[in-house]
Amino acid sequence: MTDAAGAALSALRALCAATVEPPATDADPEEILTRGRQVVASREQPLQDLAAALERDPKALHGAADAGALYASIQERAAGWQAALARARHLVGERTQAFSRLRGRRQP
Repeated sequence: MTDAAGAALSALRALCAATVEPPATDADPEEILTRGRQVVASREQPLQDLAAALERDPKALHGAADAGALYASIQERAAGWQAALARARHLVGERTQAFSRLRGRRQP
C-alpha cells in the first residue's frame, strides 16, 4: 500500500467515524441542528485529509478492501442526516405558520 493509499484509507475511516448516526426524524429540530453542526465540524479535518491524499494519488482507494464498505456507510448515514434535516425544516415551517396564525388572530 502506498503512503497516499494509507493516508486516504485512514482519512476515510476517520470520516466514517465522524459521520455519526443521525437522530431520529421525530427528534426536536433544535437537537437535530445542534448535532448536525457537531458532525459538520468533526468531518472537516478528515475531509481535508482525504482530499490531500487523493490529490497526491487520485486512485489511492482503488482496490482498498474496506473502502467500498466505508463509503457505503458514510452515504447511508448522510442520507439519514438529509432525512432528519428535511423533517426538522418541515417542523420549523409548521411552527412558523402556526405562530403567524396565532399572531394574526390576536391583532384587531
